[in-house]
Amino acid sequence: MTDKYQLSAKVYEWMLTLVQTSREISKEISAGSSSIIQQAKEYMKQHYTQPLTLDNLAEHCGINKYRLCRLFQRSEDTSPLAYLRDRRIEAAITMLRTTDLPVQTIGEQCGFDSPSYFGKVFRQYMSMTPKDYRMKKMAFPYHAIYYE
Repeated sequence: MTDKYQLSAKVYEWMLTLVQTSREISKEISAGSSSIIQQAKEYMKQHYTQPLTLDNLAEHCGINKYRLCRLFQRSEDTSPLAYLRDRRIEAAITMLRTTDLPVQTIGEQCGFDSPSYFGKVFRQYMSMTPKDYRMKKMAFPYHAIYYE
């Protein structure tokens, strides 16, 4: 091929094919991997109140934590710990609206280590403090929010 424009077009076409192929391969998740992800998600939903680590979660699923993170990221587009944080915030939102428990107690019951960390994470999600969320029933009339 002597025409530089035709050559450039062929190279560009080849590169696009490589990119498309790599995306398709990265999206494929086997049935076994899918069941591991489901097992991890169920475990986190049932044990969000407890202090969980990647090591605990990986041990429960029977794989190492690095593989669990890769599978989870590929399948859910998030990390296992971010998924766990979502479940904890969901539970906290529900408790803030349906109980009269102090905010600190709700944070503890939802698995957050400290009240300040709970407040920080809650503000990241809801752009207000847990106390403000509880008080603003008209602006946010929902008793539960789900991040899936």
